[in-house]
Amino acid sequence: MATVDYLTETPNTTTKIEELKVGDILVSTGGWNCTFVQFAVVTATSDSSVWLKNINRVYVTGDWSEHTAAPSRSDYEQLMVDIKKDQKAVKKQSFRKNIYYKDRKKNQVANTGLSDGGLTYYTPWNGEPVHGNCD
Repeated sequence: MATVDYLTETPNTTTKIEELKVGDILVSTGGWNCTFVQFAVVTATSDSSVWLKNINRVYVTGDWSEHTAAPSRSDYEQLMVDIKKDQKAVKKQSFRKNIYYKDRKKNQVANTGLSDGGLTYYTPWNGEPVHGNCD
């Protein structure tokens, strides 16, 4: 039996942004006229930030115009090897996002997802293939 190159379960132990750990996977589905699917892996954490690095998606069903996708198993496994080998180097290649924001009353509140300020909004991946309809 051939091995599929996509993850069929999530390594995540939480659905809360403030509890993310290195190796957790996040997913973003955004777009105006179509739904882009992107996956990112937590490569480092601090008390107030997480660092993410994108990995490829693999079509589970369908093609570029209508599909379900999951994170690439080989990309994920290679990234975990790279993190164990030299986490500082991987962190430099990653992008940082704040875990918390301040509300109007200046209270620190945990984000429910991580935005890039555009169409990308990452939330913890639940392990299920994700619907998309453009590449």
